[in-house]
Amino acid sequence: MKIVQQNDAFKVFLDLKSIKEKREFLLISDIHFDSKKCNRKALKSMLDEAAERGASVMIFGDLLDIMGAKYDPRSGKSDIRPEYNTDNYFLAVVDDLCKFLGPYAKNILFISKGNHEGSVKRRHEFDLLQIMAYKLKMEYKWSGLLGPYEGWVMFDAQIKREEKTLRSYGSATAYYTHGAGGNAPVSRGVIQTNRRQVQINADIFISGHIHTQWAVPIPQRSINTSGIEEVKDVLHLQLGCFKEAHRGEWEAQKGFGPANIGGYWLKFAIVDKKLRYVEERTIY
Repeated sequence: MKIVQQNDAFKVFLDLKSIKEKREFLLISDIHFDSKKCNRKALKSMLDEAAERGASVMIFGDLLDIMGAKYDPRSGKSDIRPEYNTDNYFLAVVDDLCKFLGPYAKNILFISKGNHEGSVKRRHEFDLLQIMAYKLKMEYKWSGLLGPYEGWVMFDAQIKREEKTLRSYGSATAYYTHGAGGNAPVSRGVIQTNRRQVQINADIFISGHIHTQWAVPIPQRSINTSGIEEVKDVLHLQLGCFKEAHRGEWEAQKGFGPANIGGYWLKFAIVDKKLRYVEERTIY
């Protein structure tokens, strides 16, 4: 699988060799890897499954928790794992993260920024994801890309043989954002589907941040250039998380409940000579 940055979008080439081939992506966010409350067992299980299935992994923000640093009101030193309680806190976390992700480097295609990484950069002028990416490239030959807080991903389906494109079967456009606002305990963020679909034209919407999980397809009518009406399902994916933090003091003060652990598999195939996609919830 290949990803490149093309103007305002990240373009993913599905690299199909025949019309019968399929491609899978594991979409996850809000891992909060260095937190004591991160469910690393679930994370490893899903990454192992991605490796077994030959799937590409895309991470949409808050890969890091990193709340034990100075000036962060959300946590304290008692919340830091013992191995990170050093004079070199940031680098200790990054080193450990790279060792964990290293075996999956060839599967990890894309990592974007979340509010936790953004908070560190804003307070300390230190981009932890850039340091992590450098180490993964140098030590594990990572060839993926980093992305901003929100952006576009284009999935392009072309069948190639010996670097020659034989036919294009279309593309699917995804708008992603780590997310905005609070954890929406009543609506669970579903109200954002209508707001986003009015403002943004995309086939797939991907978001994280609020530690809940759902998939909502919204049918949309349009007319093609031949004057024929078409109906497509615009797919909205709210990714879960890996942080079991509902018993933490900060979370108790905010009234947060238990979170959904996991994300989604996004599967692409060519059906009736067109690129099709379907989601499947991860199970742990």
